[in-house]
Amino acid sequence: MDLKQKRGAYTAAFKLKVVEYAKQHGNRAAARHFGEPPTECTIREWRKMEEKLKTLSKTKCNFRRGIAKWPKLEEQVKEFVLNHRKAGIALSTKMIIIQAVKISKELQVHDFKGTASWCQRFMKRHELRMRTRTRIAQRMPDDYEEKIINFHNFIIKQRKRKKLKLVK
Repeated sequence: MDLKQKRGAYTAAFKLKVVEYAKQHGNRAAARHFGEPPTECTIREWRKMEEKLKTLSKTKCNFRRGIAKWPKLEEQVKEFVLNHRKAGIALSTKMIIIQAVKISKELQVHDFKGTASWCQRFMKRHELRMRTRTRIAQRMPDDYEEKIINFHNFIIKQRKRKKLKLVK
């Protein structure tokens, strides 16, 4: 007979539910009520982490976050991304990768490849998201009215030259 306990993965919502029960009835009672896998010791740890658990997404099970292999590189890339966002410039993952490769050469990091998966993990580590729009509207050029009139005139001349009729 195997006496080893299996490791369980519990969501933050479940942990908070157990913590609330433990506050009212005690850690041992919570361990009995919710089954033996969350032991009294585990529940004590969850009670210590209660504030952190409240900030965690309800579907997440832990606080793990990947560690950077090249922290100096990632810090400079993050700075690059944030500066561009402040300036209202949209960035793609390819632009981030290109900049990261450029910085890696400056820092003489020879084993950095700058792949799409690295970029996704980098963005997750630094809680960055791709933005579809950075501004509400782009400013029109100063002479946009003149350009519209010129375009209309061009179309009218082309219609007359090619003898095209308007279709209704």
